[in-house]
Amino acid sequence: MLPCPKGKMLDTRFLQSLITVIEQGSIAEAARSLNLTPAAIGQRIRALEADLNTELLIRTGHKARPTEACIQLLPQMREIILKCRDLEFGWDPKGLSGVIRVGAISTALTGLVSSAIRELRHGYPQMQIHLFPGTSKELHRQVIDGDLDLAVIVSPPTTEKSLFTEALYREPLVLVTPDSPSIAADIMLRTAPFIAYDPASWGGLIIQRYLDRIGLKPNVISVLDSPEAIAFLVGEGLGVSIMPDWGGLNTQARKLRLTPLPDLVEQRVISSIYRHDSSRIKKIELFNTMLRRLRTGDD
Repeated sequence: MLPCPKGKMLDTRFLQSLITVIEQGSIAEAARSLNLTPAAIGQRIRALEADLNTELLIRTGHKARPTEACIQLLPQMREIILKCRDLEFGWDPKGLSGVIRVGAISTALTGLVSSAIRELRHGYPQMQIHLFPGTSKELHRQVIDGDLDLAVIVSPPTTEKSLFTEALYREPLVLVTPDSPSIAADIMLRTAPFIAYDPASWGGLIIQRYLDRIGLKPNVISVLDSPEAIAFLVGEGLGVSIMPDWGGLNTQARKLRLTPLPDLVEQRVISSIYRHDSSRIKKIELFNTMLRRLRTGDD
């Protein structure tokens, strides 16, 4: 429990101001984000410190970072804010009202995730989705830290005990070339300029493992962590690539040729992840069930 003196009420606006300062790294940036003055933010922080009888921020020049006590209190502060936001949408005895925070990588966002959001809004108007795009690594960390309730990402290379992970679908790797290549696809892969899916990303790591396994070192001219940007550049005739065949890879506008790869065992697996111990578990499991049903086509 937050150590608020008996008889005092914590203002959730003050808690949100503190969290914004921590996220932005300074009182000035938080003030701009919240459309308040730095003086007003500072006053709110001092009021919280007085109510909680503890220092919450360490100020160094124009920067601010949380104290150890503040770090320990942050999960409870975030939970208080979330519960208050949930009540704005009314109360549901089954716990199916209020906000659910969902993260998704770009290639899942425009397909499965957007369909699940439409279905949720239609069937559960008392629930609201807050949607956050990002990379798999970023979203994975945000779920672990409690900043997101659920994320749809490339399956993590390692397991995390605090997380539930469910594979939703698999995407085979394909050779991506312009629609009318002047030479054979296999020769292009070995000789043409190669636009690499960043091996530092979890999706790119899968492709790099394939290249290492078959002993191929392509002529890399660019490394990107954006499947859509890579597809665009290939469509413009700037090179070739190996990509996971997600639903929106090839379009009439892009005019790509997708060629199956030989000796292929690698796939990009897209999974949903969420914390076992989340206080919003009923809403999370409902959304995850929608994702699963939409993917499998079950009623």
